[in-house]
Amino acid sequence: SLSDLRNICAHHARTWNREFGSRPVLPRKKPAPWPDFTCLLADSRIEPTRRLYLFVTVIETLLRKINRSSTWHKRLYDLLQHYPRVSRAHMGMPEGWAEDPFWGLS
Repeated sequence: SLSDLRNICAHHARTWNREFGSRPVLPRKKPAPWPDFTCLLADSRIEPTRRLYLFVTVIETLLRKINRSSTWHKRLYDLLQHYPRVSRAHMGMPEGWAEDPFWGLS
């Protein structure tokens, strides 16, 4: 699924409001902390596990294993703050996603 995401990005296709066909498998034993993907979004037609938020969560988890001093999550947050009109819900992000302990932004 990350390879599919990479190919979508490499061909300059949109990712922010896309429903992905392939998706990462959620871990049986979730790393602590781990965002809650069972919550319903405001628009209940949006399946959060088929949206970008799950992918960026997996990417952040991998980055933490590779480089504990990575600031990628902060740069992601800053990028999203720079574009406030882009729908977080269409990315699969729940309200208050940045306050989730997983991201360590608050």
